[in-house]
Amino acid sequence: MTTIQGELAPIWLSADGGNTFKLLVCLETYDVGLSTTVNQTETNCGIATGLGAIKFIPKGSAVLEANPGEDEVTYKDMLDWQLNKTLLRFKTEYPGSGSQYGQNIALSGDCYVTDTGGTFQVGQVIKFSFTLTGNGTVSNQPL
Repeated sequence: MTTIQGELAPIWLSADGGNTFKLLVCLETYDVGLSTTVNQTETNCGIATGLGAIKFIPKGSAVLEANPGEDEVTYKDMLDWQLNKTLLRFKTEYPGSGSQYGQNIALSGDCYVTDTGGTFQVGQVIKFSFTLTGNGTVSNQPL
């Protein structure tokens, strides 16, 4: 079995429609939840199930980087994007787009920052949490 380490599939965000991406730096953990809207109707023929849109809600946590590079996203960017209601392009994929692994792991779509939170604890590094709420469709093809 060949495993892939989590840090090899980071989150990238773009505020310019996908022309340039910035790395979400010091990422601790993240989850990309996908859920399908389900509509069911009971009939005399049984239950009829309709499937609606697929929702995607990436969320996670990271450590605050005091001096991020120009190509790195940190807490201040997330706060600015949330306050300004900026539409972002999200992507995560195993390095080597088009490879077997890139094809299996790739996820992307447009989203908004809809939740942020900072954790400021004595004796600990500053951490922040984030939630991105998808807008439109999600793709599993590498960008």
